[in-house]
Amino acid sequence: MPQAKFTWIPAYSAIAKAVYSLSGDEHRLIDIFLKVFDEETTGLPFSYENGEPGKESGIDPFTFFGAFNRGLKEANRIKSIRLVMEQLGISASTPEDFEGVPTINNQASWFFAGKGDRGDSDIHNLWLLFKSAMEFASNPSQENRAAFIEAFNVARAQKYVTWNITSGLFWMAPSQFMSLDESGRHYLTDKFGIKPKSKLPTGEEYLAIMETVRAATDEPFYELSADARRWKFALETSKPRDLSDVSLYVDHSAGEDAPALEGSKQYWWLNANRSIWSFSEIAVGEEQSYTICNEKGNPRRIFKNFLDARAGDVVVGYETTPVKKIVAICEVSKPQDGERLYFKKLRDLDTPVPFSDIKSDPVLSQCEFCKNPNGSFFKLTEEEYLRLEEMLDEDDASPVQTSAKNPYTDARFLQDVFVSKFDLTAMKGLLERKKNLILQGAPGTGKTFAAKRLAYAMMGEEDDSRIGFVQFHQSYTYEDFVIGYRPNGEGGFDIQPGIFADFCSRAARDGERSYFFIIDEINRANISKVFGELLMLIEADHRGDSIELPLDRRRLTVPENLFIIGMMNTADRGLALIDYALRRRFAFFDMRPALDAPGFLAMLQDAGNEKLSALVDAVREVNKEIEKDPALGQGFCIGHSYFCTQKGVTDEDVHGIARFEIEPLIAEYWFDDQQKVRKLTDKLESVFNA
Repeated sequence: MPQAKFTWIPAYSAIAKAVYSLSGDEHRLIDIFLKVFDEETTGLPFSYENGEPGKESGIDPFTFFGAFNRGLKEANRIKSIRLVMEQLGISASTPEDFEGVPTINNQASWFFAGKGDRGDSDIHNLWLLFKSAMEFASNPSQENRAAFIEAFNVARAQKYVTWNITSGLFWMAPSQFMSLDESGRHYLTDKFGIKPKSKLPTGEEYLAIMETVRAATDEPFYELSADARRWKFALETSKPRDLSDVSLYVDHSAGEDAPALEGSKQYWWLNANRSIWSFSEIAVGEEQSYTICNEKGNPRRIFKNFLDARAGDVVVGYETTPVKKIVAICEVSKPQDGERLYFKKLRDLDTPVPFSDIKSDPVLSQCEFCKNPNGSFFKLTEEEYLRLEEMLDEDDASPVQTSAKNPYTDARFLQDVFVSKFDLTAMKGLLERKKNLILQGAPGTGKTFAAKRLAYAMMGEEDDSRIGFVQFHQSYTYEDFVIGYRPNGEGGFDIQPGIFADFCSRAARDGERSYFFIIDEINRANISKVFGELLMLIEADHRGDSIELPLDRRRLTVPENLFIIGMMNTADRGLALIDYALRRRFAFFDMRPALDAPGFLAMLQDAGNEKLSALVDAVREVNKEIEKDPALGQGFCIGHSYFCTQKGVTDEDVHGIARFEIEPLIAEYWFDDQQKVRKLTDKLESVFNA
């Protein structure tokens, strides 16, 4: 007779409802937990640390559920659930199977950090997420949905909250919430082409993933979870293996240090001492060797690791101080020959993983290197490597395409930005050819507004995820823009890529689509110092080339699909001129006042305010004076943005624009000619005295 399936669901649902009923009396949950998981009285251990979880700390529902969904023997698992139900007064049947139930690591079964590392509200926030999830599961109203998203987003920012939180939600309501553990994510990608991003999604993104899955299949989430585990098992067992040398009997004396079965992939961690060598010096695909004995001929620390490594094993490349990051993925190309171990680099990481992230991760913090970093070649478990894989190549894009982006056409651009069709064609052509464009003009000519919409017009859609933005200022540096040292939260400093280097990596990973980096006030910083060696790489002819950065020796590329749009104020006497080296690499487009553009005139008419139209007429006269002045000229003319107001603008609003925005600008222009200032300000004031 086949074993019943999903008998765990009624028991888990009953436990979740009973825990929910403790709302307002949450301390009872820790009392129940301490009674059940007491090794002396029940024989059920738990990895307590410094007296926690305890009466002082309390416990959250997810850690409570995790205590019987970790690496326990099935008999102990059933026993713990039976005791939990007894303590909660539940009469449901004890589960006979755990089909599709995701489990977590024994050493990472907490959902909150220890006393010194957690926030004061961390456990409370997990309770709020549990309650909002239960309410949303029973009544998926918009109000409950919004409450769940808010609670999820608060909890996801906390230490020890990773993809495990989706398993926690699944345990309590397996029909309403999906577990996105490692098996579940890979199964979604393989079966349905739904690929969640590497980073834990936001609450809204998590719900969007589940909605996408529901649209793709009628199977309930608990059956999909079971399918994912069967799929993973089939995948692992379908790999061909030579069993001729495998013993017919298990050697129980081997213990944990027994070598892995031939044919199973192993995972290793290799340190590169920057003062001797670096992974950046090795080309992708190049074979390198590493001595298994030191210069004195003595075996290196954990010598057994060098002997156990086999061809095809994965090697994680870590650069030591001052970089302190995982920077490359390699593989063992040949096993050790008595003198050297051989490996080749498979790829550089676009986003290296800092040691601070590894150390704070509940799974990776238990790895051999973190426990004792003395040495150079360390073992990683499969779980540790898979956890690390989740942290690699982080992508800021949404995990799924939740909705189509709004299309953005040339006609829409010409409606939004008061330029001619010829001007738009010119700007797009300059960007395509030079890759770098500066929109220059006087204040109020709509440079910043136009830059973002020019990016939209080039993309054909409104996609802010492919637009980067920064504003330069006098204190802006190379360290902010490209790479530099930053505090690591541990009293020291780590090398971190700057905002532009990060954006280059994002664009390089998505080579089929265009990316746009917008720099406001580009001439307010010392541009040569900020860009450094990038002055060569941003040039159109050098896109795709790479250069070694001096601090961490990683190679940086400005990809072909990245376009730079800068904005420059031509009316500020205090700003530096663009040097010729940078000027040669950019095209420059003049943004002029559009006071007579058809779109602007239509906007004035829609505003329906006579004073506003009269003020614009007066400013046209002021602009003629500005153009005639040899010390000023066209680059100082007053732009149309001052007058782009909403419908319903009052006369007082218009007067405020004149008095507090335009008149001070006139006083600044002719600071040495007060007679001219009075003449022009009187002209503006006459609009309101009529």
